Amino acid sequence: MFASGQGFADALSGAALAALSGSPIILMDEGIADKTDIINGLVNLKENVKMKWIIGGEAAVPPAVLDKIFK
Repeated sequence: MFASGQGFADALSGAALAALSGSPIILMDEGIADKTDIINGLVNLKENVKMKWIIGGEAAVPPAVLDKIFK
């Protein structure tokens, strides 16, 4: 699950769903796109991702960031 690290509401509400599914919540924002080491770490883990949930939609987690990880 991916949520914005800028506001707590999306991540907080998604925490219950994450707990039920045993999934982590990865907090991110536009600035993470420039952090190559974090992006590379997530790219290395993408094969373990069976389904991705974007909590708060594109307004909360920029599509450009997810494109760097999953494309």
